[in-house]
Amino acid sequence: MPSLVHANDSTSAAIHAVRKAGVSVTVPRLAVWTVLAQADEPLQPYDIQACLTENGVTLSLSSIYTVLKRFVEAGVLTLHAIDAGKSHYSLAEKDFRQHILCEDTGRDYWLADEALSHAIEDFCRQHGFELSTYSLMVKARPSSSTGDVRKTRPT
Repeated sequence: MPSLVHANDSTSAAIHAVRKAGVSVTVPRLAVWTVLAQADEPLQPYDIQACLTENGVTLSLSSIYTVLKRFVEAGVLTLHAIDAGKSHYSLAEKDFRQHILCEDTGRDYWLADEALSHAIEDFCRQHGFELSTYSLMVKARPSSSTGDVRKTRPT
């Protein structure tokens, strides 16, 4: 989970980014933006709240949803809707369009693979399509009998 340890370093960047998006600056918006800016994968609202709580910031889940909705409307946040009603959010500038769901554990793995992106773009071009956007979700099971051995947190 992202840490807000260097919040002072990122506060001015967060203020600038929120203002640039045309959204008025509030403490909840800055807090949520900072968490998402430091995240290395899309986060669920519960993950955002947990990170804020770990760093001494109290923000209700409804406030987090309100902030997320406003950022999505402003076009600076991407909503990744996943099976089983799970929604993940990431800054629009981050390229999280590739996703693997482990069917055995329910864990999500997010990729930002340039070679895969280029292959999809090439495929579209070769078949007469102009790619506007894409989202790829793969469901998979561990290939070994040891189960899902990757060290990531469940979502």
